[in-house]
Amino acid sequence: MSSIGPAITPTFKSATSPRRVAQIVDHVTRTAATALTPLLQAVIADLEDALFKLADQAPTTSLQSEYLMALRDVRGCSARFVTDFLATLADSLGKAPAPSGTTGASAWPGDQALSLVGNIAMDETVLLNDIATRGSKHANTGLRQLGQRFAVLIASPALDAEQVPYGPHALCSVLREVAGRMPLSAETRQHLYRSFDRKLMAQHAHLVDLINTTMEEHGVLRNLRQSWLRMKPQGSPQAANDRRPVPSKQAAEQSADAPAQRENRPSPHPGSGFGASPGSGSGSAFPDSPVELPGSALHADAAAADTIDSAIDLTFDTLRQLLANRRESQHAAGTPVPPAALVTVTREQLLGALPAFAADDARPLSMNIAQIQQDTLAHLRHQHGQSTDLASEDSDTFELLDLLYGNIEGEIRPSSTAATLLKQLQVPTIKLALRDRAFLERPDHPGRQLINAAAEAGARWLDEDDVDPDVIAALIEAVRQVVETHQRDADAFSKANTTYQARARNSERKAKLAERRQVDAARGKEKLEVARQLALATITAAVGNTPLPHDAATLFQQVWLDALTLTLLRHGEASPEWTGQLATTRHIVTRLQSRDASAPDAALADTVQASLSQIGYHADDAAAVAQRLTGNIEATEEPSSADAHPEASPVAHTRLAQEVPREATPEHVPRTDAEEARHRYLLRLPFGTWLEFTINQQGDTARRRLAWFSSVTDNALFVNQRGQRLGEQSLDSLARLMVKGQVRVVDMTRPRLIDRAWDATLSALRNFSGRPATAGDPA
Repeated sequence: MSSIGPAITPTFKSATSPRRVAQIVDHVTRTAATALTPLLQAVIADLEDALFKLADQAPTTSLQSEYLMALRDVRGCSARFVTDFLATLADSLGKAPAPSGTTGASAWPGDQALSLVGNIAMDETVLLNDIATRGSKHANTGLRQLGQRFAVLIASPALDAEQVPYGPHALCSVLREVAGRMPLSAETRQHLYRSFDRKLMAQHAHLVDLINTTMEEHGVLRNLRQSWLRMKPQGSPQAANDRRPVPSKQAAEQSADAPAQRENRPSPHPGSGFGASPGSGSGSAFPDSPVELPGSALHADAAAADTIDSAIDLTFDTLRQLLANRRESQHAAGTPVPPAALVTVTREQLLGALPAFAADDARPLSMNIAQIQQDTLAHLRHQHGQSTDLASEDSDTFELLDLLYGNIEGEIRPSSTAATLLKQLQVPTIKLALRDRAFLERPDHPGRQLINAAAEAGARWLDEDDVDPDVIAALIEAVRQVVETHQRDADAFSKANTTYQARARNSERKAKLAERRQVDAARGKEKLEVARQLALATITAAVGNTPLPHDAATLFQQVWLDALTLTLLRHGEASPEWTGQLATTRHIVTRLQSRDASAPDAALADTVQASLSQIGYHADDAAAVAQRLTGNIEATEEPSSADAHPEASPVAHTRLAQEVPREATPEHVPRTDAEEARHRYLLRLPFGTWLEFTINQQGDTARRRLAWFSSVTDNALFVNQRGQRLGEQSLDSLARLMVKGQVRVVDMTRPRLIDRAWDATLSALRNFSGRPATAGDPA
């Protein structure tokens, strides 16, 4: 390593690099390529699915053609995308790291000179920077360790997240370079970036852990165990020194003297498995959305805000330090310090005392985790003496779980089935967290996934009818399986979650099919309405300014309107059948306006009768109406009862007359500027967007999925999460409700419910990690 002098340009693939460095870089390159290949393939597959969905849901034929052409271009270059990406990424190791403060995602030739930047390039830069920034936060600890390890290879100071190879900024920079060489439009490239974010960046933290593990196995900073928690000193200078981060070697020596604290502590790299999907998905962001994410507000103090950069990738030791700061602040505020225990129970003794509560169905459901901890401790003290206490690690685990459960319960309906299921999972969750620290460290842990599924089934925004009974049945079965097997099976949560996810995916497919049927029905109604409007315009143009006889006007403007509508639906506007109907319409109007009954037109009457038979009229009724429409009945003849009472005539019983409402359209009230802006925003929303409606004066909300809308009729179709139709509403009324704050677009980039609860827990702990507020601080 020492042969790399400071005068040499530091690169990871330099001709003067030692053989050992080259071997390590080669191992890292092969490991990363193996892990990235299936993810890059998933990116292309996701992009193809997204383009196909956009084409399928396109409101116009031209837009559909554009998406299909983009899909063809993507498929044409998908084979070389993976190899090109990996080759470009490997070549980037032969370049010097970018200077600190520049981001790979935003770099392009000409950055150093002032120039006009196009909107497209700027949009791509902003999008990639957002993706890279989120990725840096999610893998904060691993990226810092990786920056230390790569810095050792080139004998340089620790690399920032923007400089780390295989970091999010490096990957986004490579993605932009590769996408620029592909024959893709600007819009398609942005869809590619979003697919990259969904499929690859969601797994990026695992990639960083995998590379860290590989470099550790090859001897690069093998004992690196550095905590990235930074705290401001409180109290005396000695107290500040006591809270400084302990160097890795010193920490290892201290941990050797405390075997009880080291028991069951996981490795900082939780395995080399690569492919488990975190639960938080990313979707399209809606800048106009006023929805705020719970627990996302940072502490007012800037130093406290960067105490922890992310709610993900926190080690259990870091969490314990946060809890220690919280206790110090509470004790400083006057809370007495509990006396030190003389006897600390072992983990096995604690786990053995918990099943007594799991066997009692009534008692645990009325208790929270703090009460379970107190009763467990009382039970242990009864057995081992009043000086008995829990180990500090175990006590911290109880406290973290109590805070997490409290935040989860704040987001669900207390009367829901989910609330009962979460109570039943309390004791199994405690045992899981005590045995496996990864539950508190890994967002994608199977235990978290199952708890999140149960919690989201009882979310406050869900109506009772929105929850799929099959999903609830699957959750009940999964919880029952965990409760019955968790004592003897350490993988009870994982097995139950696997079974539940399979059933949940089946229910999700059913919901998509149900929604598709509703969308198809809505599109059919739109086609009917469009055809009816065109047929009505045709009749109006044919009649002109000369009124028709009153006794025939109603039949012509209703019955013949349905006949023209059906012809448009079946054959289209460019068909010869429609051309023939236009000629028939003009012929009918001419005869009715001339009131010439002396020369009956048998051929015209037969044509009209055939058209009426196609829309459901009986032969006799069709013949009678045809005679009336063609003017073959004496004008002096008394109108029939059907003419005197149109509601009793066959007009009111035709299928098309029932399908399309005949009510008069209410007078349109002009929209304000704000309402017009919201209306344009709604027209840009993709199908499948969730909207949140305020349903009463108490502020209760309900979510509805915007399954489809028509830019022609301005109608929007809403379904629930089961794909069931909730109703239709005009985009105009939605825009007016949005201005009033009664409708909001739901930001689907929000984390899962359990992740939001975890973020809220950490936010509460962060408030105690910085200096306490003083009288001179701004409000």
